[in-house]
Amino acid sequence: MNSRYLPYGAGPAAGFPESNTRVATTLAWTVLVIGLGLFPIGDFLSVYAAKGVPSHAADARVSLLLRGVTIVGLIASLTYGFRLTQTGLWRAIAFAFVLCATLGSYVFGVLTRYELQEQVIFVLKVFSFFVYPAAMSMLSDRRLKQIESVAFISLMVYGVSIVMGAALSIDMFLSYQADTHIRSGYKGIIYAQNEAAALVVVAIGFGYLHALLRGWSWRSVLLIGCMLAAAALTGTKGAILGALAGTCAYFYSRHNAIKATFYTSLILLALTTMAASAYLFIPKVNAAVDLSLRYFQHQGGRIGDDKIVTLLLSGRNLKFANVWAEVQKNNFIALLTGGHPVVRYMVEIDIPDLILAFGFPIFIIYFVALARTFACGGSDRKANRFGRIFFWIVVAMASSAGHVFVSAVVAPYLALVAVMSQRKRDI
Repeated sequence: MNSRYLPYGAGPAAGFPESNTRVATTLAWTVLVIGLGLFPIGDFLSVYAAKGVPSHAADARVSLLLRGVTIVGLIASLTYGFRLTQTGLWRAIAFAFVLCATLGSYVFGVLTRYELQEQVIFVLKVFSFFVYPAAMSMLSDRRLKQIESVAFISLMVYGVSIVMGAALSIDMFLSYQADTHIRSGYKGIIYAQNEAAALVVVAIGFGYLHALLRGWSWRSVLLIGCMLAAAALTGTKGAILGALAGTCAYFYSRHNAIKATFYTSLILLALTTMAASAYLFIPKVNAAVDLSLRYFQHQGGRIGDDKIVTLLLSGRNLKFANVWAEVQKNNFIALLTGGHPVVRYMVEIDIPDLILAFGFPIFIIYFVALARTFACGGSDRKANRFGRIFFWIVVAMASSAGHVFVSAVVAPYLALVAVMSQRKRDI
């Protein structure tokens, strides 16, 4: 197999027979097809099991178990036919350090047994991201296109569940239910609203990237249209702004600055007009927007200084202040060593949560490894440029709305965007 398919930390092991390589790539392809096909079902079962049950008891973990099996299968395929490269070794060392810091926190009484379990799962979810691009980069272009087709189907299931949830008023797909229905928004078959928002943005990025690489098709149009609607229906600022940013990234990757600005302005004007018309003429939309506006007005009346920042971050800056005070009491040790019990009280902004869980040195290693998956130099300049721009859009979302890099739901689709945009090809 040509090494041009292997830029993400997997390389052919010296002396391994070609048959091992074929078996490994076939296994990786099979696991990815089955995993991506079943993920929406697992998420639906988790949401269904959680309906009407308090949060801790509601965590059915069906989707988490399914993703865990998928990761194990992919690791098996990588181990069977390939060796670990230096990049992969650094990631493994970083992962081992984080696990040691987490176990150390438990030994010293910082974490309870339940928190230890949750924090280990948290760490596994974050580092499992790197398994996906390593496995996907083993595949030929033909097999990667087949994975893209499966991704289209599964992403459409997520998007349709949000749109149909709003259209049919399905309570189970609401972000806030019963007496907690304090603002509008639908998350579909995904457990958390902000995780749904992150997936919607990544799905839009996938759709635009597919159009850049393969040309516009009915699949791309359908997916992007569905996800733009879903972005509005999630009721989150991050989904709407992320969707608009992804649209801008597409035009600025495909055209020069003047054309891109013109097309972007037209799209923004059209979307604004559609949104205003929906608010004015569709009673359900009007009621949903008014509910959210009342929620934000209520929040604005309860907070003191920095109202604008607090509203934009949905109060996460206040959470950060509380967590920072706790870190300060312990002489900022967690900034160096990691192991802070983030699962006890999360900031819900990925960057500070990851720094406190990993420690700043390990976080730097993690972030550099993450950035490299989007910057290894693909052959298609437009797709390469889109991948890099989109990476920083995702970073911006992770730095404000969270639930991006720590999401097991988002990881495989984000990895697919990275591999597609940075792949080296024979032209």
